[in-house]
Amino acid sequence: NPEGATNLFPNQSVVIQVNVLIPFDLEAGTTDLITITATSEFDKDESDLANGVVRVDLTPGVYLSTRDARILVIPGRSSIVPVYVENTGNGQEIVNLTTYASDGWGVSVDPDSVVISMGESRAVDLRITAPGGSYGSRSYISVTGMVEINGRVADWDTENMYADASFAM
Repeated sequence: NPEGATNLFPNQSVVIQVNVLIPFDLEAGTTDLITITATSEFDKDESDLANGVVRVDLTPGVYLSTRDARILVIPGRSSIVPVYVENTGNGQEIVNLTTYASDGWGVSVDPDSVVISMGESRAVDLRITAPGGSYGSRSYISVTGMVEINGRVADWDTENMYADASFAM
């Protein structure tokens, strides 16, 4: 018996709220027909049906990670580090990637935009370049993934790391 269900007099009506449990792993845009049947307790042959459609709304989500705890780059050269972009939302997403490096180091990501289906993960290449003559220096590196919906950032995540200039690899 849904909350608010009650005994009714002839020609009386009442609005009740029905909660529908939706499984977590349904993709955005999924629809399902819900049918509610009301049956008289006094006359089991008396009943009425109501139908409604439930639609799963888009819930965006992105998560970035890297498996490299220590990044070493030879001064004047580049190292490529995989960064994993995971879609934690419930629909296909376009994740746009941006980068930052401190202290004059170079950093870029390829590709800088990825299309990822619900529950999937994809590796992108983060190229970190240490300036010539930077032995012993360290750079703060970040890569940010953003999901935009209708021109607004709906979700984002940033993976932060440090890279050290060294001749010992």
